[in-house]
Amino acid sequence: MNLQQLRDKLTDVDRRLISLIAERQKLVGEIGRDKQGRGTATRDYAREKDVIRTGRDRATALGLDPALAERILRELIEASISNGKHVVTANKEVMAHHGAELLAHAAERGVDLYFEASVGA
Repeated sequence: MNLQQLRDKLTDVDRRLISLIAERQKLVGEIGRDKQGRGTATRDYAREKDVIRTGRDRATALGLDPALAERILRELIEASISNGKHVVTANKEVMAHHGAELLAHAAERGVDLYFEASVGA
């Protein structure tokens, strides 16, 4: 493949990636509306932890740095905040590394950022 063909292929991957992110965000909204409509808790800590663990494991299995997955999660959280949506996360790693910045960003936007924390002995 020549350089232009490689670039064209990369452009196609980028388009699919953006489409998948849009699809994911739409599903997240639908899940939240469904839970609110049924009057059930919008948080499912076990599910969140499983999604994060599975994503990090998948990244590792594909030879990707799990920190890349962390940065992507951080961007998704910031996007939700920027759009005026309240955010709840169980991702302690993101909060440990970027919590102050995310909390400040949330305060600027007038939205809440909640996170689960636990301490073990």
